[in-house]
Amino acid sequence: MSRFLLPPVLYVAFVSAAATSSTVPSVLYSPSLLTFPPTTPLLIKPSPTSPDFPHWTSNSLADDLPHGLEIEHKSNHAESTHGSSQPFTFSAFDPQSTLTGQCSSCHPIPHDRQTLPLKEAITAIAPPFFAKLSPKSLPTLLAEQVTVLADAVIAGADSYDYDVWIGTENWRTHTHYDFQHNYYHQIHGRKHFILSPPATAAMYPHLHPRYRQTKAVGREGLEVTVEEGEILYIPPMWLHTATTASEFSISIAVCKEAVAEDIALTLEEFAIPVESEWGAGTTRAVLRRYFEGIDGGAVEEVEGRYDEFEGVCDSGGDSVELSEIDWENVANKAAAIKAYIEAQEIEPPVARLLLANYFENVAAFVLPIDQVVQLFTAEC
Repeated sequence: MSRFLLPPVLYVAFVSAAATSSTVPSVLYSPSLLTFPPTTPLLIKPSPTSPDFPHWTSNSLADDLPHGLEIEHKSNHAESTHGSSQPFTFSAFDPQSTLTGQCSSCHPIPHDRQTLPLKEAITAIAPPFFAKLSPKSLPTLLAEQVTVLADAVIAGADSYDYDVWIGTENWRTHTHYDFQHNYYHQIHGRKHFILSPPATAAMYPHLHPRYRQTKAVGREGLEVTVEEGEILYIPPMWLHTATTASEFSISIAVCKEAVAEDIALTLEEFAIPVESEWGAGTTRAVLRRYFEGIDGGAVEEVEGRYDEFEGVCDSGGDSVELSEIDWENVANKAAAIKAYIEAQEIEPPVARLLLANYFENVAAFVLPIDQVVQLFTAEC
């Protein structure tokens, strides 16, 4: 059975449709509907065979959750910072290795966080705000209700995870993608979503704290308002942003593993054509050839993530001549990765996104962060 998430022909057709802000198709729920997940977003409306949703409201959750929650809310200086040059700081595997730049196109992070009970947050914090509850933070009774719902909707799944999302009107999430199949259950209130296919927007670097998020807020794509009792299916790697469209919203995102996660982990197991005694300059040159041998388009994807930085060329303290490199070995290792990706039968945009993440991880594993930036920005 093919594992294409979206056939290339349909992908092109979708991009054209998304430009006119099409709507997400809808179907009535049936027990067998999600045995094989759809290839595009789907709104699932309630039917006589639908599982029972938990009957939660803002007041009932406030009573059932007396302990403190981490509440994220709009900061007082949000409007003054919007559209200005935003700090762009991240670190690689070494927590002491950090780099900061400025991003005039990035949307700001105008949020503050504080911990307090939900009942207090509802009365003390001006909207919009939101909180995310993991399974461990839910009382046993509430967790059991979620489990019953999830077991009914994705019956047969080996494993799944979930989060409960609480939000007030006009709270909007950053546009991002997830690796998993996402079954988004609207328990109370409503939410409005905008969704678009993988790799159709400029992303933050995979090494950035906001990786998987787009630099700009997505405003075009498939649109849908999810009402109470409905389920929105979001395929793996699809970009999406959600805005609370009612006074109060409660949602449960039930996620199960997808092939994209397995591919990402398997890529990390391949041997890379780099020797520990090489200097940074040689390593950059070899990695550049290696990456371009796998997918030049994925290299361009990474370069777009680092366009806020200006790389500076230096030799990297090398004593190894490039003529001494076993370039055939580099080409063979690139060919092995390329053959593995082609065998997975995933759609090209998803493959490119996974490879771009892989390139960043490999570079950060063998180079300090400033040299990673040189690799993807400077024409050395």
